[in-house]
Amino acid sequence: MAQKSRKGPNYALIGGLGVAGAAIGGAVGKFALHLGTVETGGLAVGGLLVCAAVGLFGSASGDTKRIAAQMTVKKNVDSAYQQQSLGRLAEAEKLLLEALERGKELEDSDLTKLSATHSLGNLYRLQNKPEQAEQNYRKAISSYESLKMTEEAVYAQCLRDCALVLEARGQNQESLEMAKRALPVFEKLGQSREVAETMSLMARNTRASGLLDQAVEAYRKVKDLQIKQFGEYSSEVIDTVLTSARTLRSLNQLPEAIEAYKDVLVRLNKSERPPRAWEAEALLEMAEVSLEQGQLKSVEPLCMGSLKVLQNFVGPREKLIHRLATTLQAAREKLNQPLSETEFLLLFTQNRDKVRDLFREQPDLAKQKDRAGWSPIQWTLFLGWEDLMRWLIRNGAQADGFEANVMAPVHVASAWSKGGTITFLSENNVALDPVGPQGWSPVHYAAYHGKQDCLEQLLTRGSDVTRLDVVGRSALHWAADRGHPEMVGYLLSKNLDKDLPDGKYGRSPLHLAAAAGYGLVVRTLMMNGANEQLADKGGKTPINLAEEAGHKGLVAAMKHFRSAMES
Repeated sequence: MAQKSRKGPNYALIGGLGVAGAAIGGAVGKFALHLGTVETGGLAVGGLLVCAAVGLFGSASGDTKRIAAQMTVKKNVDSAYQQQSLGRLAEAEKLLLEALERGKELEDSDLTKLSATHSLGNLYRLQNKPEQAEQNYRKAISSYESLKMTEEAVYAQCLRDCALVLEARGQNQESLEMAKRALPVFEKLGQSREVAETMSLMARNTRASGLLDQAVEAYRKVKDLQIKQFGEYSSEVIDTVLTSARTLRSLNQLPEAIEAYKDVLVRLNKSERPPRAWEAEALLEMAEVSLEQGQLKSVEPLCMGSLKVLQNFVGPREKLIHRLATTLQAAREKLNQPLSETEFLLLFTQNRDKVRDLFREQPDLAKQKDRAGWSPIQWTLFLGWEDLMRWLIRNGAQADGFEANVMAPVHVASAWSKGGTITFLSENNVALDPVGPQGWSPVHYAAYHGKQDCLEQLLTRGSDVTRLDVVGRSALHWAADRGHPEMVGYLLSKNLDKDLPDGKYGRSPLHLAAAAGYGLVVRTLMMNGANEQLADKGGKTPINLAEEAGHKGLVAAMKHFRSAMES
């Protein structure tokens, strides 16, 4: 749509000044100078031309300033978009605020200024500043409406973005109404990705408003749309199915809820980048529903599965661990197999002083292992009870010699502790390079969880940084996959192969970072020469994967970065 602000000379101003100049010139010639008709007419024409020229110059000067301001604003918005895509949010905010400052003289309906306002709203939402985001979105929405742009994609996107902020602030009804206004525009324009995302937002708001039956039906429709748009095993589909399972549980439709949870677990198992926290939650919730249904023998395997995911990937979520212990204890009591107070899952939900006293009273307890193969050493490292861990090791507790399918203490320390813990274990003759589940060594755990101080201690003490896991990934692959730019930079300094393809998909660290949208990691890898043209086993480059995932800004930044490097 054409911009509503002025683009050419202000002809009304020029004409008005010209008429005024002619009148003044004629009056002066006739009454002040007593000139004749011809001379008076000439003076009037001269006055018209002079004043019109003054108006033209003033108008052109104003237009020049306006165009210069528009160019500055547009340049800043484009640069901010690239900085945001690369994860440099502070730089992006500075550029957008500067753009709006330079655009003060522009009308609110000026499209370049409007673009800066909308972009700043997006940035504030990304920075989790909901009030500032909503303020900018509402201002942009008003400007789009005044420009009669209500049938365009940018208007619908602004409505949807504002609805997301309202949802985050708990204003579900208003969020739902705003999303409803955006949906028909996306549908009319055939933007299937936007339609799927907006319908998902509407379903969430419907559920939050207590309309559970309607929400279940909405989630079914959203799931079908998302499968077409994002794929069967995408995080979007998994999130929708998991929320649908929870809604069915709230409706006390327990058999249907169990089937939905099973669907979640199947999709998680086949996903390339499974959201592990959802896996732990789904397994626990399925155990809780099984307990409610009286399917008691299913409870313990599900609880142990959830615990294992927490231990390996998610971390010590206190509330989840308490729920696991409570659920397992309730199932055992109904089976007349009550848990012992020394069962580690139950024991380590107690007060730390109580646990320490129990180990002092029963020293042999330190030599035991639970059903997951963990000893007290692993539990204390997992929970951050390092004082008790040190006491246990000094008093002879086992810290080596665990099965390969169990995280050894040094694995747990590398995932959840600090570099000083690695030093302590090394000084107590604990091996620092054992292979554990998935073929991971301690350096894999440290890289996956972003524990750079642990990784530095491991490498200082001789751990093998080049080791590959069962799918052919190095520590660099996992640091890139999880979005740890400083860790990636550190590993690159160790001369790891930045373009090494993994054994499963043929993907390099850059493939993994681009697919996940980690702009700072992508920038770090490309600055160190990573090849964005490298194809995986499916023939896709990192840019292809970023495009498929909808990371438009990152794609633009990657292309711009390469052309800049070549220049």
